[in-house]
Amino acid sequence: MITFFLATFGFVLPLFAEPLNQETLDRMITSLSLSRHPGDIDLKVLVTSIDPQPVPYLKEIIENRPVRVYVKVNAVNALAKFELTESKSYLETHLSDPNQHRLVRQSVIQSYIQKYYDKDPNAAVFKLRTSIKEKEFLDFAEKSIDFSKSQSFQNRKSKNEFKQFESTETQKQKRVLPKKPVSD
Repeated sequence: MITFFLATFGFVLPLFAEPLNQETLDRMITSLSLSRHPGDIDLKVLVTSIDPQPVPYLKEIIENRPVRVYVKVNAVNALAKFELTESKSYLETHLSDPNQHRLVRQSVIQSYIQKYYDKDPNAAVFKLRTSIKEKEFLDFAEKSIDFSKSQSFQNRKSKNEFKQFESTETQKQKRVLPKKPVSD
């Protein structure tokens, strides 16, 4: 009885899902197309300023919209900024999507690594290696993992170096320049 109810309810929900607002979708596409350089703007702030729940719109842009590749890449990067299980599962299922453009897939792989590698490296590597079948994308994932490792090492190193340069007020007061002897 419960299984029947869940199965029936599971099929009914998608049929009655609210359609996406076309005006909001167009505004989001326009906003994502403004910059070809994702580092120039905060994509999460950008898309949430258009709609507070942008994930369905981002998924629609990535999957079904005939837009330029860099717009889809920006949509993937924006999607990865959200701490939602829906975002994570979307990235995980699209790691191995052979129908996506090569750059979009690389963006999915890179976004997944940047978001989840530091949290649980073993689980992230396992997911990548079991999901990705093509050598080209496996090599890209390995390079991205190596880059992520070096970045996290550099971040830890620079934080430690910064801590070495921090000083207390008493240490600052002890630092007095020696007075030059007065010559007659």
